[in-house]
Amino acid sequence: MKRIAVIGGGISGLSAAVYLANSGLSVELFEAAPKLGGRAFSFIDENSGDTVDNGQHIFMGCYKETLQFLKLINAFDNLYFQENLIVNFINKEKGVLPLKSFSKLYPFNLMLGILNYRALNIFERVKILKLFFKLIAVPTDSLDNITVIEWLKNENQSENALKSFWEILAIGSFNPNIEKASAKIFADILKHIFFRGNKSSTIILPETGLSELYCSKARDFISSHNGKVNISCKVASVEILRDKIVSLIINKNNITGFDYIISAVPFYSFQKLFNEDFLIQTEKLDFNYSPILNVHIWLKENPLTDRFYGLIGSPVQWIFNHNKYISIVISDAGSFIDLTNDEILDLVTVEIDSF
Repeated sequence: MKRIAVIGGGISGLSAAVYLANSGLSVELFEAAPKLGGRAFSFIDENSGDTVDNGQHIFMGCYKETLQFLKLINAFDNLYFQENLIVNFINKEKGVLPLKSFSKLYPFNLMLGILNYRALNIFERVKILKLFFKLIAVPTDSLDNITVIEWLKNENQSENALKSFWEILAIGSFNPNIEKASAKIFADILKHIFFRGNKSSTIILPETGLSELYCSKARDFISSHNGKVNISCKVASVEILRDKIVSLIINKNNITGFDYIISAVPFYSFQKLFNEDFLIQTEKLDFNYSPILNVHIWLKENPLTDRFYGLIGSPVQWIFNHNKYISIVISDAGSFIDLTNDEILDLVTVEIDSF
């Protein structure tokens, strides 16, 4: 039986280990932190005792691989599935503006939803629908060398449509700024969301903390399939002999006997595992990162009634309602990274109050 080591216990490492274990292979996972989940996990707030998610975000019915992973580890009972798409967006001047599909008669329900989206005027709504119809016929390879903003402006999308629809959709779907993001990748995502059936466009939310949703279930699945999960177990480096990894260096010990090694850590962590001779081969690789920021605020009174909201024209894209507290999600949050916690909280509360 092939023996495989997986470095990293975030969702990538856990899903890799789960699928390998399910295929009958011997898997051992190594995670440096004292917990699983990487940047997407839950913790208990010391003051309130509430379970809080680090990495709170929406995901959708078109996330096929994520859903297959969650189904495999028996996590479906902890998910909330929308019947039809509905997202309540908030505009400072116009209030709550729902983007809603009115029935299951796909795809006409989505067309009607866009036609009734009052954040846009009727001409902007029609132009969006025209672009969707065009997207059905146009190969996305033609968009390979342009950004999202270039593509949308070439398609005569207005500034209001960019801010009230496209930007929210792009950043919410795959996080980067639309001035830098690939038009081809975004177009491929749009096809998955809007052209793969009614369920693909609906929102899915966890009913439990992320650690309970997938971390503990994935660990149990791996263990029940003759695998092993190690936490607080940092891989310091790997030993290479004649272009082959022969061992992992963990706590100054050489761990050998693996047929394959899978790295599921960020590239900057991956680089630290290897010596300079090996890293010469990766010199041309250039990765940029787009952080996501979560801010959690406990409320004396909560006026919100829905599970989540999207904000139009705001650096805050999403508000998740947990009754006693709300979770603020800021995607593409590079401009916030150098701020202190107090500065971030001040900016967020002023922004929320303005709505």
